[in-house]
Amino acid sequence: MRILAFEDDPVLSDCLKVRPGLTGGIIDHVATCADAQAALAGGWFDAVMLYVLLLDESG
Repeated sequence: MRILAFEDDPVLSDCLKVRPGLTGGIIDHVATCADAQAALAGGWFDAVMLYVLLLDESG
């Protein structure tokens, strides 16, 4: 499973990566809407974890 995680807090984003990584999942982390748009344009994801208040825009 490949997951795109929108999170601008580095500590929380590290926590989000642990569990899926243990079960074979892949977490792609982005901290800004601009990075998220680039990630979504360049690939596919099975799920998205969205944090609404990002640094550059509202998620």
